[in-house]
Amino acid sequence: MVGARNGEEPGTHHQVEDHRALLFTIVRSGISTKSGVSTRGSRGVEAQKAPVQERAAISIAWSGVDELRIVTVIGLLGLAAAATMAVFGLPPVDLHGPLHRMGIMDPLCGGTRAARLTAQGNLTEAWRYNPLGILATLAAAAALARLLIGVLGRRWLNVHIAWTPRRIRIALAVVAVATILLEIRQQGRADLLLKPY
Repeated sequence: MVGARNGEEPGTHHQVEDHRALLFTIVRSGISTKSGVSTRGSRGVEAQKAPVQERAAISIAWSGVDELRIVTVIGLLGLAAAATMAVFGLPPVDLHGPLHRMGIMDPLCGGTRAARLTAQGNLTEAWRYNPLGILATLAAAAALARLLIGVLGRRWLNVHIAWTPRRIRIALAVVAVATILLEIRQQGRADLLLKPY
């Protein structure tokens, strides 16, 4: 045997070859002899740990289709109501509930009068009654402008909100805080809101 001729123990040559084959396998598979974790596996872990980017909360894009028809309809109806009240006055029917007559205001109290005053261009007086009336009327006017642009240009400006559980919780918290603050504000103006308009 060759190993015996060179003074080597029998089987040494085969052991060396086995070690070389094992080392080649380790290098190819990317296994680290120190950590015992493959490089390919560690890359996979790093890829899994990499933060996933969320979609933008609000995206705005032009489209050939009106994807917000319900918003358009509601906006037009609201603007028509505000314009009608600006010309002919408030509805002859009392829309207030029993709590209002007891002096307990709600966040919407004064909204109808504020919408009418906004349509008349009197924003200062409208703010005294309820800022929501101003926001609602301006939003309705924006819906009308969007409708005109869509009809004339045949392109619609669509807005999408990518809701996630976290964003829903934040939105609900903001709405709750805003409602509480508006309730406090309106209750502090009970004397004004109880006066006949």
